[in-house]
Amino acid sequence: MRRSFLQQTGLALLTLLASEIGLLQRGKGPLSPSVKNYLDALAEPTNRKLALLVGINEYSRNLGLTGCLTDVELQKELLIHRFGFQPSDIITLTNKEATRENIETAFIEHLTQQAKSNDVVVFHFSGYGMGVNIPEPIAADLKMADATEAGSNNLMNGLVTSDGTSLVKNTSAVNGILEETLILLANSLATDRVTLVLDTSYKITENSLVGGLRARSLPVISQQPSPEELSFQQGLKQKYPQAIDRPLSGTILQATRADGIATETVWDGFSAGLFTHALTQFLWQVTPASTIQFSLARTNEAIASMGSIYQQPRADFKDKKPLLMYYCQPESLVGAEGFIKAIDDTGGVAIDLGGIPAKILNNYGIGSCFTVVSNRSQQESLPTEDLQSAPQQTEPILLQIRSREGLSAKAKLISQSSDNKPEVGQLVRESIRILPRNLGTIVALDAQLERIERVDGTSAFANINSVSEVVIAGDEIADCLFGRVKPAQIEDIQAQTDPDTEQKATEDKSNSLGGYGLFTIDGVLIPNTVGIATEAVKSAVRRLIPQLETLLAAKLWGLTVNQGSSNLAVEVTLALVEPENKILLKQQTLRSLNSGEKQFDNISVRDLSNFTEQDSTVTIARGSKIQYQIENQSDRPIYPLILGLDSESSPIALYSPELNGNSTQLKNTAILPRETIIVPQPSASLNWIVSGAKGISKVHVICSIAPFEQTLKALLAMQHLKGDKERILDLPNPLETARALLFDLHSASGASPNITGSSGDVWALDVSAWANLSFVYRVV
Repeated sequence: MRRSFLQQTGLALLTLLASEIGLLQRGKGPLSPSVKNYLDALAEPTNRKLALLVGINEYSRNLGLTGCLTDVELQKELLIHRFGFQPSDIITLTNKEATRENIETAFIEHLTQQAKSNDVVVFHFSGYGMGVNIPEPIAADLKMADATEAGSNNLMNGLVTSDGTSLVKNTSAVNGILEETLILLANSLATDRVTLVLDTSYKITENSLVGGLRARSLPVISQQPSPEELSFQQGLKQKYPQAIDRPLSGTILQATRADGIATETVWDGFSAGLFTHALTQFLWQVTPASTIQFSLARTNEAIASMGSIYQQPRADFKDKKPLLMYYCQPESLVGAEGFIKAIDDTGGVAIDLGGIPAKILNNYGIGSCFTVVSNRSQQESLPTEDLQSAPQQTEPILLQIRSREGLSAKAKLISQSSDNKPEVGQLVRESIRILPRNLGTIVALDAQLERIERVDGTSAFANINSVSEVVIAGDEIADCLFGRVKPAQIEDIQAQTDPDTEQKATEDKSNSLGGYGLFTIDGVLIPNTVGIATEAVKSAVRRLIPQLETLLAAKLWGLTVNQGSSNLAVEVTLALVEPENKILLKQQTLRSLNSGEKQFDNISVRDLSNFTEQDSTVTIARGSKIQYQIENQSDRPIYPLILGLDSESSPIALYSPELNGNSTQLKNTAILPRETIIVPQPSASLNWIVSGAKGISKVHVICSIAPFEQTLKALLAMQHLKGDKERILDLPNPLETARALLFDLHSASGASPNITGSSGDVWALDVSAWANLSFVYRVV
């Protein structure tokens, strides 16, 4: 059955892999070993799939988290409904159940004693991590090569179990599981297809909050491992001697770098770890099977889009690099945003929306529609290239959301045929995205501000039209953080400033010290928002109005990202032109399986099989020249638009002017089916040169089936726009442009009034009408 499936879908899988990791070039010889290994992995039989999922919110000593149980549910639903795990083969341990002894016993009894060769094993942990000091007499018996980079050479990573923190203040030992114990447990398995997912971190934090995010690092170091843990580890070595002194042959997926901090946050109705939510959300949508390198790179981009710039996940390959995420492929070729959880007697449908990006779900409007994936088993057996062209046997089932609480929604049937009824377990795919028109910026007040500062800030922000809500940092997710700038952050500004303005930064340093500013949600200062030390709160808020409007514009652009759900077949390539020719990153709408690959001449392809944590975010040096290649793989003309924020958080846009008599106007460039354009055009006198301070740049390449009439009118507000050459320019009216963009996408979608109602207070965006692919890169 599996080999027949591979034969039918092999060509399409190979084509997708070529697009994903860029390993095939037309007419340039046989398959590379990486591609061959990928196909061999798909052909290998997979036997049983086992999982042990651990999440701990409740710790003692006033320590606690809020998102770890949600992480367990996200992972469980993904494994069952996307990767075909049987519910009976998944054990969950949460809160008080998740003691050190219970976790280690469950690992032995459920995983070690049951897993056979070629079985798939997943272990997930969400909770606190810690550094554990290993005294010299004990260190000789342990693998200190796995120690953390923080401080002593005898400091090892550890997972804090639910019974661990009770020892923090009374003794020098914290009960928990050492990383070496975890590796020994993994090596005790008869299979090497093991994935350890660790949504935790080990770096000590002064505060429980990192900006507006909650840290998953214990604020102390355990001075020694617990005697019980050392005793268990010794017993493991005696019972499974083959597990000693052998590197892990599977994979460890870490939520952040060795020196980073894993975080969680509270969304609208639920709390979750940024890493777990971003990873599982991507795996819901991607199709068919995804390499771990590709999945981790996309997860990193998703975390950045949530507002956390420096939490960069990584993968540790102790022996050989795996190809497939979780060492298996999804049960269905069809990507989805969720599944049907239940159907009541009145026909109401409960759906899980784990495949919707968190920031989009946080602003999701009532009335959004989903299509039920029908005849799932039949679609799985179709050759991939025939999926989109396969005739519809029955009218598709359309569901419309009536209410939502966290990750779960209640929907009603608005379209179905008499012989096609929804069933529990069926996948659902986004069809129409509803966004409220009255969205604003959510500002979090730094918890370290004095009470009077918070009162003044709440009052001042209430009078700003672009601000919709003010919260206290840590209570719920926000778009930015308002607080005082610390001296160390001023020094960071000076270190990252463009060389041409470094002298000015030095002169302004004394005046800026201690003033108010805006920060990303993980506490990174947003450039050009620092005020003088003597500035009052209300004056600072008034000064920041332009930046708040820019943040709202960026939020609205981000809410139209739909790489996973768009039905518009588009591929965009970001390429370096100077100082060398090189493809940096490719993005493609995941539901469009491309039938070929075009490339720049003489540009080498970035091979994601050489993925390391250092290049999880693309880096581009200041002064480099870049281009975007936009390929229309659909059967209709599309119209492109490029907007974004540069590394100084200033809004930018691509202007494509043309002369009309004595005046300059902007043109609606059309890309015909199967054609490709390069922007800026090679003939343009001004190339796209990366400039500005060191930092993160976020660019959106947006394509629509209809011209951007209102958006171009807003762009024409640019003063002194002359000539007929394409160029990248500052955007003076980002918020007006963002709202015009939503108006254009709403018009292109042409949603029925039956969907939107008559109030006119929402944008209704049909996923077949547009595609927004986002590019995140670091300027160095």
